[in-house]
Amino acid sequence: MVASTRTPTSQKSEDKIPMSKHVENAKHVVTKVPVSPPNMSLEDEVILLRARNKILTDALQAVKESATDQAKRNFDLVWFARNRCRYPTHEASKVLERKYSNEIEELRGPNGDYHHGMHTGLLAASRMFKEFSNIPVDSDLEGWSSHLAEATKHEKKIEASRNSFPNASTEEFPTLAK
Repeated sequence: MVASTRTPTSQKSEDKIPMSKHVENAKHVVTKVPVSPPNMSLEDEVILLRARNKILTDALQAVKESATDQAKRNFDLVWFARNRCRYPTHEASKVLERKYSNEIEELRGPNGDYHHGMHTGLLAASRMFKEFSNIPVDSDLEGWSSHLAEATKHEKKIEASRNSFPNASTEEFPTLAK
């Protein structure tokens, strides 16, 4: 017989907070602004923060543009898959067949359900990420109070977007390029 070398686990302490409470409370915790690095002047720190802000702004803009492009593309393909029998001679169907000929062949093929499901999931995800990345740039806002108000609005938009996920609605017709 082998004796265990483990020590018995202690009972839950009254002062410990369950993990679920940490997650709930994390949204309401105000984080402290980190102290400046000791070997950096205030001017250098401002330059560093501006460079980081530029990188993050550019990255966010790229996410927004990519999400917008993917939402448009996948909306068109999901709309086509859902409505190809209902509107076979509609101008939108004809334009989409020319524009996305390879993808439409896949939708008509033996794995069409798989491709339709993939496009539907991508449509929902791209709409959500488009909402997440849709924040105003600094030039659109003046002063700290407007930034704080916008941050609160954006948090509410993100929560609404999460609650409506997966949004794969295709109620309207595709926008056709002229």
